[in-house]
Amino acid sequence: MTSLSGPDGLSRIPSGRRLRIVTALVLAVVLLATVGWYIAHPAPLPVRAGHVTAATSPGRPVFVGVFTPSADFDRTLRMGGVHVHTTATAPVTVTPLLCTGGSIGVTTDPSAFCDDVSDPADGTLRAGDSILIEIEADEPTAAFVDPVGISYREGLQVGTQSAGTAVVINITPVAAAS
Repeated sequence: MTSLSGPDGLSRIPSGRRLRIVTALVLAVVLLATVGWYIAHPAPLPVRAGHVTAATSPGRPVFVGVFTPSADFDRTLRMGGVHVHTTATAPVTVTPLLCTGGSIGVTTDPSAFCDDVSDPADGTLRAGDSILIEIEADEPTAAFVDPVGISYREGLQVGTQSAGTAVVINITPVAAAS
């Protein structure tokens, strides 16, 4: 009978078995790292160059479409939220919305173009849907909205990515009639 303990009484693993254990551990770490990378790196969402321009008057909201997947968009995004970064010369309120079953450019009434308009958190985005933002200010201002950041899950994958296009908004007072 072979003893697996050395002269100091500590157990020893034969070198062939040690090599198999180390190899199995290295392969397990590589597999876990690969799966982790895959889960955290979904395919990028499209970001378009340029910007959309919109205009409105103080106290009157305007709705601007910022991300509309193409007709061949074969992904289903279960959204956790939409993040908006705005730079403006005066306070503005910018609210991201999910337009289900439609898309818009610029409008004051999205219900004419969307089957449903709702909070994008916990919503689902597919081809035929779009993300829009509602912009409103109480005083004249100019604002720039970066492409939105969409937090989502797609199957096992999760991500937060920029998508769509930037928006330039001019909020000016209505000229008084003479």
